[in-house]
Amino acid sequence: MAIGIKQSLAGFAFMAALTGHAHSAVISCPSVSDIKQAPGEYGGFAYTAQLPNGQQWTGENPMADEADLGRVVFQEAYIVNAKNFVACDYVGKKAAGMRMVLKTASPIRPAGAAWKWQRQSDGTVLPHCVGPNPTQCTFE
Repeated sequence: MAIGIKQSLAGFAFMAALTGHAHSAVISCPSVSDIKQAPGEYGGFAYTAQLPNGQQWTGENPMADEADLGRVVFQEAYIVNAKNFVACDYVGKKAAGMRMVLKTASPIRPAGAAWKWQRQSDGTVLPHCVGPNPTQCTFE
């Protein structure tokens, strides 16, 4: 009986260590070259970008043309912990552009000096990071 409890506790400690390590991985908004597109359900295009841990960024633009993905650049990122997501904005000319969103199960912390606190119109303050490179906007 005591051996079974020890094995269970050791297994629990191992899983806790793995979970803690996985959560602390530093990631950033996807580069444009990592974003894939597919025709949108209601026109335009839907966008995805896969993370190594299996999580997926998603976005859409019902006004987009097929060539728009090659014409956008990263602009900015926000962390919205009240809803457990990170939003990364990509812009281009006319209707080109999209917001890529990564939903998470727990709050996210900005990592690095590129993040600044920005007051929103509703009075809330969110971590905000401005480009030009999405790898500047890292979080964990």
